[in-house]
Amino acid sequence: MIGNHLAQHRELSLTTIGLATHILSVPEGTPVDIRSLAERFPEGRDRIASALRELEDRMRSLTPHPPAPAAPFL
Repeated sequence: MIGNHLAQHRELSLTTIGLATHILSVPEGTPVDIRSLAERFPEGRDRIASALRELEDRMRSLTPHPPAPAAPFL
């Protein structure tokens, strides 16, 4: 089941929400690369690539970054 937090996300485009919904719905191991998705959907490679980048950017902004290592004492 897809949660409302994704289906009604205000910061993601409709294409990206649809792509994320599709990715979450397929069995593990199903190819979800640009080529496979472009063969399956009419949006084409550019729109699919853009939607994947949007998802990646969103995930990157939500993922905590580890602190930089401390400088060694000399």
